[in-house]
Amino acid sequence: MAHENSPLFTPLHGGDINAASERYGIAYDEWVDLSTGINPNSYPHDSIKAEAFKSLPYLQTSFYDAAEMYYNEEVMLAVSGSQAVIQALPEVLANKPLLAPAVGYQEYTKHWLKAGRDVVPYVSFDHDEAHNLITDALTQQNDQHLLIINPNNPTGLLFTADDIFKWANMLADGCCVIVDEAFADIEPSRSVLGKDRPENVIVLRSFGKFFGLAGVRLGYVFANCFILEQLNTRLGLWQINGPAQSLAISAFNDVAWQQQARLTIKKEAENCQQLFQPVMDLMGVDRQTHQGLFSTYQMSKASAYFVFETFAQQGVLMRVIDVDSNMSLLRIGLLSKASNDKWNKVCNVVQMFLDAVKTKNDSKVLL
Repeated sequence: MAHENSPLFTPLHGGDINAASERYGIAYDEWVDLSTGINPNSYPHDSIKAEAFKSLPYLQTSFYDAAEMYYNEEVMLAVSGSQAVIQALPEVLANKPLLAPAVGYQEYTKHWLKAGRDVVPYVSFDHDEAHNLITDALTQQNDQHLLIINPNNPTGLLFTADDIFKWANMLADGCCVIVDEAFADIEPSRSVLGKDRPENVIVLRSFGKFFGLAGVRLGYVFANCFILEQLNTRLGLWQINGPAQSLAISAFNDVAWQQQARLTIKKEAENCQQLFQPVMDLMGVDRQTHQGLFSTYQMSKASAYFVFETFAQQGVLMRVIDVDSNMSLLRIGLLSKASNDKWNKVCNVVQMFLDAVKTKNDSKVLL
């Protein structure tokens, strides 16, 4: 159990069950992990041939053929997770400031600053406000790179391909728009891939989230040939291991599984929203967004950590992202009803939470 007066448990990223186990004294296998945006119903991975483990991982033609079909793109670079590209981009791209969302996946800002580059934040909650701010910023100063996380994790902010291409065309020579589409697989029509886009648009895609195989560490980057060559040189050989290639070939070609997964994610997301809505109603949520593999609720910092700690002490891990000294985001990943034990456990914790808050409120009324 966490001690009441100890510092808040704030892991850098979601999914750190080892740290949570140590913090709360709950065994690894007893946790329900809702702190990530990873599909809990992963693509089947029990049919990998032994040859995939034994041979050196030269990239197979069928591996790229499958990716070309899935992404509707011919020019790409496969990498060991998009994180590797995020870390390399500040060194590969021209030394220009980065216009980036104030709230979003913070590894971009972290590595841009680490490389000694400037980062200029833009608001990342309200669509119209963010759209106008980006347009105004590029009108006043177009000699900078632009980061769009589409949809934004965790705020859900989403822009159209037309908007992104318009901004790309506003940029000065040598400046790029980086589009992170880690959560775009659920609605492929939103993607900028497969469309006639400007040469200065760089797109990052993640394999592990939609297919539920984050441990495989596989991602793709789409850009002009010069940038891809620079990244390839910097990242080096053997980026994609044999088992990862084997899984990707099967998953990308399995259209029936993909279609069913999208339907399942939509239904289970609705189930999760209904399950947690009574909790959020009690907490005074300012705004909420639902992006299939995760839901995000904006509330006071005190409320967010109260919910987080209460559930964590019962073995249910969520994620808190601080916005400022007063406001935080509570992000909750997808829970599958097919996992009966986990679903029932979370239902029980939700009810326990509601009962405890009601009892506390009733006591205040009596006083």
